Amino acid sequence: MLALGLNDPYVSFHKANCDMVTQLPKNKITIGTTFSGIGAPEEAMRRLNINHEVLFACDIDKHAKAAYLANNSIDPKNFFDDIAQMDVSNFCDKVDLYVGGSPCQSFSTYGKQLGLNDNRGNLFFHYIKIIKQAFPKYFIWENVSSVITNDKGRSWKIIKSEFHELTKGEDISKKYDIQFININPIEIGFPQNRSRIFVIGSRKDNLRQLSISKPIHQKLKFKAIDLLEKDKNIFEKFPPIKKKKLAFVTSPKCDKNGYTRVHNLFSSHQNNGVFACQTARQITNWHGNFVYHPLNSEEEGSFQSSEVFSTRHISEEQWSEYIKVESNRKMFIKFLKEMQSDSENSGLQLRFKPSKSIDDLKNMAEPLSKFLWNKYNGKIKFGPHGIIRPTTPRENLTLMGFGQNFKIVTSDTQVYKQSGNSMVVDVLVHLYEQIFDLKKSPSQNIIKAIKIDTDTTISLL
Repeated sequence: MLALGLNDPYVSFHKANCDMVTQLPKNKITIGTTFSGIGAPEEAMRRLNINHEVLFACDIDKHAKAAYLANNSIDPKNFFDDIAQMDVSNFCDKVDLYVGGSPCQSFSTYGKQLGLNDNRGNLFFHYIKIIKQAFPKYFIWENVSSVITNDKGRSWKIIKSEFHELTKGEDISKKYDIQFININPIEIGFPQNRSRIFVIGSRKDNLRQLSISKPIHQKLKFKAIDLLEKDKNIFEKFPPIKKKKLAFVTSPKCDKNGYTRVHNLFSSHQNNGVFACQTARQITNWHGNFVYHPLNSEEEGSFQSSEVFSTRHISEEQWSEYIKVESNRKMFIKFLKEMQSDSENSGLQLRFKPSKSIDDLKNMAEPLSKFLWNKYNGKIKFGPHGIIRPTTPRENLTLMGFGQNFKIVTSDTQVYKQSGNSMVVDVLVHLYEQIFDLKKSPSQNIIKAIKIDTDTTISLL
């Protein structure tokens, strides 16, 4: 388990966020959610210290429900298992904020992209049904960015049309100003690459109408590796990956396609700044984020860089320390000569002069690793030591924005799934600050949301 203190980047960042809040709503905010998962919208309320009451929630997954109920206070009769059977007409005009993200698998680039032709895609219409039953003051709908381009834009055209219908009518307490915006957490300084579209509605009779935006450029407040467990005792519960799984996770194809991302705890490699997009099947299907722990040469149970092309994960500092040892330099030069000889014999004519210069040796580390892998199938023992392990469920929750007080009450497999299905809490915080007027919004260097009731083009902003 991560032991974060007040000086840790995650705690400091979110404490700073709360310190910048200019005012909080005086009255209790009422919130309702569907496709509630483990409760990211409610977690965002707690992050901002907003006094709130959950009126209703809904999720068909029993494990997600267990996690939700362990972390949120709600009348059990108001937690629904099936949105298709759900009726919240009794909460009409009592809901301040309604949040939901209907299943994204129908539109996701990771799925078959059947869109509204998939039963899961059709659950979107039940989300709209809840709006027409409760008429919340504000609503947020979330989905994958590819919902806009799915089925050559036909799905988005229907979805946008449904939202557009909510802008019509004579009764201003039952019609909305609606806008949409695409937000990637890294755009607001949170280290996960997870682009999502958000549709935000504000009832016409609200005293203040919204103009949602996101910053054009926002530096990361902290890096993903800052939130990962560095203590090697973590191996007791989350042992290093081996053999076929190791070969798959570290393969160039997976790295290139973004299926896996390996984070070196002590490297400045770009992977370590940003978490790859979490998915429902992460870790269990060998996809997702993994952690590289450098080891000292004396430590046992390590694999060698030639087995996994680890120059993609190993820091320059680690290579420098390795090459400084005379015996390592001699072995390096020996293998370089072998690589040159093999390349000449094959007609490749790889021209270089084996050098004892540490800088020259570092520059040849990656091609040499690949050469040894191809020739000896990873059996050559050379290079800095290290171990790769899966991220832990707690790390995955942290990198979705959930605090350390969030209770884990289900299996590790279920937590991986739950975090992969969740919204990023920090993005919801970003939207809440604008909806509830909690923070002064900058007027420059921003991208504004597009209104649904205007002639909009299909774009990802």
